[in-house]
Amino acid sequence: MGSILCSKSQAVLDGTWKSEDTWHGFKEGMVEMSPYNENLLSADLIAEAKAMEAAIEDGSFHSFEGPIYNQAGELVVAEGEVADDGMLAGMMFYVQGIDGDIPQ
Repeated sequence: MGSILCSKSQAVLDGTWKSEDTWHGFKEGMVEMSPYNENLLSADLIAEAKAMEAAIEDGSFHSFEGPIYNQAGELVVAEGEVADDGMLAGMMFYVQGIDGDIPQ
């Protein structure tokens, strides 16, 4: 795990931990993929997945790049734009193609 988690764990042990919002991912070590099962996945697929992890980590790929439409077909993120953290944290809609209602 990343150094962020280690420092948080130490703070818990020290009794100095305080609740705070976090917004970290691969780069900071907050998100980590489990090992890929080489018995089920091809070497090419594993290499592709690892390349995507690296691209997310270095910022060259963003999972929420437009165009993104909501269920009603309304454009919510234009082509070439990236949903910002505020939008993602407060997202109260499903994307186009998802059936269902947001729990209230």
